Amino acid sequence: MTQHIDSPPEKPQDHKTQPTPPQAIRSTRISIVTLLALVSLLLIILTAQLFIALNQHAQMAVQESLATATARANQLLTPSPTPQSDDNGLFQFSGKNPTDTLQVPGGQYVVYEAQSGLYAVQLGGGTPQKLDTPGYTYSRSIPPRVNSLGQVIYVGNGIWLSDIFGGTSRQIAAVDSNQVVTSLVLSSDGLSIAWSTAPKSGNGNVSLYTGALDHTKLVYQQANTNCPCFRVFSFLPNGKNQIPQQLLLTDDRGDRRSTQYGLWLLDLPNTQDDSLVQDQDPKSLLTDDVSQMPLLLTPASNALLYSTYSGVVTAPTDNSVPDDIAGQNNANSLAIANLNTSKATLGNAQIFLPEQHGLNNNADYHWVLSPQVSPDGLTLVYVIFSSDEQAPFARHSALYMTQINGNGKQVQVAKPGVLAITSARFVELGPWVNNHILTSYADNAIYAMDVTTGAMKTVIKGSGYMRILSIVQRGPSSSKRSVSNMRILAIGRHTRSAPGRLALRILFAMFCLLYVLAVIGVAFDVNPSFPMDWAASFLLYLEGVLLLLATAFLYGRRRAIQAGLLVIILSYLAETLGVNTGFPFGHYVYTAVLLPSLPGGVPLPVIFAWGLVIFGVYGWVRPLRPGFRLSLFDILAAGMAAVLLDGAIEPVAAHIVDYWRWAPVGSIYYGIPLVNFMSWFVLACLLVWLTDRQFAPVQVLRVGPPRLALRLPRLLFALSLLMFGLVDLTHGYYGGCVCALLSGLILLAYARRR
Repeated sequence: MTQHIDSPPEKPQDHKTQPTPPQAIRSTRISIVTLLALVSLLLIILTAQLFIALNQHAQMAVQESLATATARANQLLTPSPTPQSDDNGLFQFSGKNPTDTLQVPGGQYVVYEAQSGLYAVQLGGGTPQKLDTPGYTYSRSIPPRVNSLGQVIYVGNGIWLSDIFGGTSRQIAAVDSNQVVTSLVLSSDGLSIAWSTAPKSGNGNVSLYTGALDHTKLVYQQANTNCPCFRVFSFLPNGKNQIPQQLLLTDDRGDRRSTQYGLWLLDLPNTQDDSLVQDQDPKSLLTDDVSQMPLLLTPASNALLYSTYSGVVTAPTDNSVPDDIAGQNNANSLAIANLNTSKATLGNAQIFLPEQHGLNNNADYHWVLSPQVSPDGLTLVYVIFSSDEQAPFARHSALYMTQINGNGKQVQVAKPGVLAITSARFVELGPWVNNHILTSYADNAIYAMDVTTGAMKTVIKGSGYMRILSIVQRGPSSSKRSVSNMRILAIGRHTRSAPGRLALRILFAMFCLLYVLAVIGVAFDVNPSFPMDWAASFLLYLEGVLLLLATAFLYGRRRAIQAGLLVIILSYLAETLGVNTGFPFGHYVYTAVLLPSLPGGVPLPVIFAWGLVIFGVYGWVRPLRPGFRLSLFDILAAGMAAVLLDGAIEPVAAHIVDYWRWAPVGSIYYGIPLVNFMSWFVLACLLVWLTDRQFAPVQVLRVGPPRLALRLPRLLFALSLLMFGLVDLTHGYYGGCVCALLSGLILLAYARRR
C-alpha cells in the first residue's frame, strides 16, 4: 500500500559469516531511529513553517491589495464635488417625462477604454482612474475583456491580465512577433479564454488558442490564404460550472477591423489532448456569402441575434464618428433564432427588422448599432441610425426596445418600439447595470439611463471617444465577495514566489532523487553501500507534504487542510481497527520498517500513503473545471483505480520489502485476503467523495497556481503505479503488474476527457 526505496532482504548465503556484536547492532538501530526521528521532526517543522509563511504572505498580500484599493477609491475614485449636468435634453424618451436624476446603485464602477488607455470611474460620477496596463494598445476589433473577479484581460505585447483595483499586471500568453492578435473572448464565468492570430505579412497560418487564463494552447490552425479566415466570436455556454466545449467562429475576410461575417461551430478537444482539431472542419451555421453578421448570444436561452444583410455607410466628414467605427460594416436587419448545438443548426428565425434594398434615397436606409440584452435575457435595446444624403453625412439616431420571450426550441421577439430619440451625433450602447439600467456613450460622455422611467445620470464627460467595457461591483454589498476573490488571487499570485514556489521545487527535486534510488534499488536489487532504512518513510513524508502544498495552491489552504485531516483521521481509524481486530481489511501486522509507529500499531508513513492515493486519484478523475462535482460513476472509477494500485502494492510490501505481514489465509492472490481489496474499494470511494465535498465548490481552479502544483497529484499517483508495476514485473508478481496496467488504463480514459 505504500511506496518504498529500501533494499529487499538479502538471501541467506551458504558460507558462514562473522556475527555482528550485539552492542553494535543496538547502536546502529538506535542511531537509525534517532536519525529518522530527527529527519521527521525537521520535515514537520519545515512544513509548519511553510504553511505559516504562506499564510502570512497571503494575508499581507490581501491587506496590501485592500489598502491600495481603498486608498485609490478614497483618493481617486470618489465622486467629484462639482455637480455635473445630466444632459436630460440629449435624450427624449417616448411616453416618459422624468423629473429626477437617476439614482444609481452604490459601489459600482464603469470600466471603459479610450485611445490613451483603460480607466475605471464610479457609476455615480467622479474622477476616473487610469488602470495599470503595460503594453496596452487600442484596437476597435479586439476590446479588452473584464471578468467577475475584477480582472481585465487585454492585448498588448501578448495577452495581459490586470487587476482593476489591485493594480497588478502580468502577461498570461505570449504572441510571436510575426503574428497579430485578431480576436479575444472570455467564457461567461471569466475563467476560460479564447483568442486568434493571423500573420502580419499575410503569409502563414490563422491560429486559434483556448484554455484557462494561464494555460492556453493551440487548438486549430489553417492557412491564411484558405479563407474563411476565422476569428473567435464567442464561447458556447455548456451548462453551469462547466468548461466550454465549443467555440463559435466568424470570418473577417482578411480585414483586421471589427467586421465579422458568417458563423461556424468548432468542437474543442479535451483539455489534456494536445492535438489540433484538424480532423474536422468547423460546422457552418450562417453562410458568409450574403454578408450575414452574428451580433450576440442571449444570456438566458442561447438564442443568436444576427443580421441577414449588412452594408457600409458613408463616413461623416465632421469627425463626429471615430474613423475606425465610421468605416466598418453595419447591420441592416435583425433576426433571432435558437442555436441547436448538437445538430449544428439554427432554428426557425424571426426577422423583426427587415432588410432594405433599392431605395432611391440613402437617407431612408436604417442601420443597427450596438444591441444589448439585459442580464435576465428579456429586454433588447439597440440603436437605429440613418445618414444624410449630403455632406457632412451627419447621422441621426434613436434607441429601440423590445421584449424577448420563450426559450428552449423557440424564441420570439415582440414588436420593437422607440425608447428614445437623441440629438447626439454618435450614440453607442454599453453593458447593463441591472435589468432596467443601461449605460451608453454619446458625444464624448458616458451616461446611465433607466429604460423604464427615462431617468438619466451623467457618469463622466471626456474629450474623445470612450468605449464602455463592463460594470464592476465594489462596495459594502460585495465586500465579502471582493475580499474572498482577493484572497484567491493572492494565493494565485504570491505563492508563485518564495517561499511557496521555491519550496515546492526543492521538495520535488528531493523526491525525484529518492524515487530514482527506489526504482533502481528495489526493482533491480541494487544495494547501496550506506544505510537506507530511513528512506522509505522519508519518501512517503515527502509525497504527503508535496500533495498538501499542491492542493493548497489549487484549492486554498483551508480546504486543503480540511481535506487532509479527513483523510488522515479516517485512514488512521480504519488502519488501527484493521491491525487490532482484523476488520475491515483482514488480519495483518506492520513491521518495524516504516517509522515512527503511532498508537495502535500503525506507522505514520502509512497515513501519508493514504493521502497520496486519495489526492492522487482525485487529481485524475476530477476535470480541471471550476465548481465541478464528481458523479457516482466518477467516484466508483476513482475507487477502482485506487484499489488496483493497492493490488500492485501488496505483493511488494508484503513479500519483497516486508512493510507488513498477513496472517496465513487460503487466498489466490499471493496470500492476501480478497476482503482487503473490497474494503479498500469502499474506503477509497468514501474518502474521494469527502475530498470532492471539500474541493468542488472552488470557483477559481487553475487561475494562478504554478504548473507543477497542477501536475503533482496526477504525477505522483502515476509514478506510484510505475514503480510498483515495475517491481512486481522484475520479481515475478505478474498479477500486481496487471493491476498497475489496469489502473493506468482508467487514468488514461480520464486523461482524455480533461
